[in-house]
Amino acid sequence: MRATRDDTLTSPFVVALQDLRTIDNLCKEHFPSREFRAECSDSLVRYFSSLDDLSAYENPPRARITKLTISSHSPDYRSFLTLSVGTLGDYSNIHLSLDAEGQTATTTSAVVEDWLQGVRPWYAFLARSSIARLLERLTGLFFLIGALTFALGRSLAPNQPIHVDAILNVTARAVVLAAPVVAGLVIIEVLRVRVFPMGTFRIGQGDKRHKDLELWRTVVVLGFVVSLAAGILVAAL
Repeated sequence: MRATRDDTLTSPFVVALQDLRTIDNLCKEHFPSREFRAECSDSLVRYFSSLDDLSAYENPPRARITKLTISSHSPDYRSFLTLSVGTLGDYSNIHLSLDAEGQTATTTSAVVEDWLQGVRPWYAFLARSSIARLLERLTGLFFLIGALTFALGRSLAPNQPIHVDAILNVTARAVVLAAPVVAGLVIIEVLRVRVFPMGTFRIGQGDKRHKDLELWRTVVVLGFVVSLAAGILVAAL
C-alpha cells in the first residue's frame, strides 16, 4: 500500500542547523538521495548537496536565505519527500509533498508534523497577526454599517431629500480623523513584520540576526506588559 500527502501550510518557524539535522536523518533513512535548494534575497538560487555543504554558507544580509527546499527520493525514484519553508508572506509559507509506502509515509508525516511544532517560535501569534487584514475587516465593517444606516434612514423617511454636501462633509472629516490612525497602524505593521518574522534561518550570519532581533522582541513584549500593568494600576487607583 502506498500513501501520499500534498499540503500547503502556514506556520512561523525558526530553523537552525540542528533542526535541519532531524529532517536530514529522516531522508537518509528513507530517501537517501537528497538536495538542499536555497532561494536567496539576491535573486540567486543556490544548491547544496549535503547539510554540511549548506552549513558552510555565510547567509549574509544581501543574500540571505528566503526559502529552503529539501528534496529527497529513493534510489528507484518511486518514493520522495519534498519540504519547503519560506520566510516571505503571511500565509502558505510551507509546502510538504510526500509519496511513499504506507508505514514509511506514516512515520515521515508524523516526524515532519512534530518537527514543524518544534521549530515554531514563542512569538508565532504575533508573526501571524497581520494589522493589514484587521484594517481590511474594519474598513468593510464601517462601510457595511454606513450602508445599513443609510438604507434604514431612507426606509424610515423615503421622502426626505438626500443632502450630498453633508454626506461628503462627514466622509471628509472621517478620513481626516482616520488618516493618522491608519498611518500609525501601517508603521506598527512594518515593525511587526521586521521584528516578528514568519520565518528565520539560523544559518551562518542568520544566527546573529536572530539573536539581535530577539533583544528587540524582548523589549517590545516587556514594554507592552509594563504599559498594560501601569494602565491597570492607574485605573484601579
